[in-house]
Amino acid sequence: MGNQRRRFGLALGGGGLRGIAHIGVLKGLAEAGYTPDIVSGTSSGAILAALWACGWTPQQMEDVARRLRNSELYDSAITVGSALAVVCQLLGLRLRPRRSVPRGMLQGAKLERLIGLWTRGARLEQLERPVAVMAADVRSGRAAVFCPPAFRDRVQQAMPGAIVIDRGSLAAAVRASIAIPGIFEPKVIGPHVLVDGAVKDKVPAEAARALGADVVVAVDVSVQERREPVGLFDFLGHAFDLMARDLAALKMERFADLVLQPRLPDVQLTELHRIPECIEAGIRALREVLDDLERLLNPAPGGRVSEELSS
Repeated sequence: MGNQRRRFGLALGGGGLRGIAHIGVLKGLAEAGYTPDIVSGTSSGAILAALWACGWTPQQMEDVARRLRNSELYDSAITVGSALAVVCQLLGLRLRPRRSVPRGMLQGAKLERLIGLWTRGARLEQLERPVAVMAADVRSGRAAVFCPPAFRDRVQQAMPGAIVIDRGSLAAAVRASIAIPGIFEPKVIGPHVLVDGAVKDKVPAEAARALGADVVVAVDVSVQERREPVGLFDFLGHAFDLMARDLAALKMERFADLVLQPRLPDVQLTELHRIPECIEAGIRALREVLDDLERLLNPAPGGRVSEELSS
């Protein structure tokens, strides 16, 4: 490979609002003069991967994140009727007229519309940058990978067990990826009932590798020290993180060359005032591994690190 720089893939993991730390990682990379060639994302990481695919800069991402309001993001799926239907189902009673039981507490329609605005209605088949968005199909139990058509064959060959979707709305793909079971309703796309990609791959290093990355940097935004959950959203999020953690560790060990784990507070979905903390944690985590990243991307003699070591 000589002195040619290796293709740099960035895998952005899921973690609710803690995924805002990915903005800090991207910002730190830009400050150090690095730009990823490939980005994959799961759940909150999928949002940032989609914005990257549409040409957003880290500063633009940060500006929008700091202006977010809960009223823009969350729309309840629970009504008096649906709540009654849940109670009747639990008690084994039949309700007339029959009412459907919600499959999540939040609809996710507000967030999907917002992502559609941010991405200007982009479709997978319009994207030129190599990007992957991860979801999971609850019907088949298989991972689902959204990517541009140019990368379909590559992903299918590298991940033969996955469903590969290469057409349709980018916002819909992200909406599927963020559908935390029990919190967001699933996203139905064709025959697939899709939920949060963390069910199959919380930190999608494998997808970044499948898109052609020579070096994969995985960003794991899991919480290292947990407090006692507060409220139902918090409890469900904690339980989901615990279920996904062990599988994520195994996959990162196999497919990632470098793992970043920002030291993050245990942030709830609604604590938007803590967004600046998350961004700063991402920047710090990236700065701590810059030397390791340089060695990975420029391993041949003549690279900056090699010159420093020989001096």
